[in-house]
Amino acid sequence: MQEYKFTYGRWGIDTKNFLTDIVTGKHCVGKLYKKSLQDLAVDYIEIKLPKNIDDFYIDFPKGNIWTKKGSTNSWFGTVKIDYFGDKNKEEHALFLSLVNEALFGNRNSAIELLKQLGKVFYLETEINDYDFSTTTYGQACYYITMFMHDQKYNFQFLQLGAFNGNPDCQEKLAGYYEGGYYVKRI
Repeated sequence: MQEYKFTYGRWGIDTKNFLTDIVTGKHCVGKLYKKSLQDLAVDYIEIKLPKNIDDFYIDFPKGNIWTKKGSTNSWFGTVKIDYFGDKNKEEHALFLSLVNEALFGNRNSAIELLKQLGKVFYLETEINDYDFSTTTYGQACYYITMFMHDQKYNFQFLQLGAFNGNPDCQEKLAGYYEGGYYVKRI
């Protein structure tokens, strides 16, 4: 079994300092921050973190990698997050079916969608150990927006969560409205 210096959900830093998917054992690819250019590198490469860090975490859903040294956090780059692995069409169709059912107010589909999205970020045992029995539809909508990359769907789930009384969705949705995102100006 592979050893990891640090872990964060489904991700780990192996003994050679590569960011690794704990489930598959594969090194992760991403884009690294170039301080000289104040931008991300153009090409995806295997991500190797510095040896002298104290910890790391990944800011989901964007995949931003942050390293920690003492009390200082520094942005390191971005990991490529692929929801469908080898782009399996059946898996993609199942995903879209869950999205549609969840958007029509089906709480169980929203929770199943949340579990599917969570598999990308967390170990399956962590997901299975979590008690979803008290999770409301509005809460599920909010958590879905934390994991999903698609901003159009995020907006729709925020609206549904807000209309179902979730205060976190209401607050984020207010930010969308204030910034004019997905809202036509009259």
